[in-house]
Amino acid sequence: MKAFVYALVVVLAFSSLSYLGLPWWIVAFAGFLAGYVLIGRFTVLLGAFSGGLLAWGLAAYFKDRANTGILAERMGEVFGGLGGFELILVTAFLGGLVALAACFFGRSLRILRTGNSI
Repeated sequence: MKAFVYALVVVLAFSSLSYLGLPWWIVAFAGFLAGYVLIGRFTVLLGAFSGGLLAWGLAAYFKDRANTGILAERMGEVFGGLGGFELILVTAFLGGLVALAACFFGRSLRILRTGNSI
């Protein structure tokens, strides 16, 4: 359970740095860092996914609220008639997948380097 919380906090903390001008893929770096440093099996991966989901979901929600949903509505039309809320959910899910893939890569690299699968 601790590894889940630590991974969630690491991904959320690094993702919040994107508001200071860092690129969008900082969530991938955070996921990689969580996977490489934290010891855990499934809980670290789930924590990274949850952190990416929350980070990108909240960012998309606040940006949607800032322009009263106009941009999300127009982008939803481009992507097959999705509504604003569905587009926020898709964005959040993609953020979670980016963090999950990077965390899996970091965990795999640690296993290759140390030979320890825990």
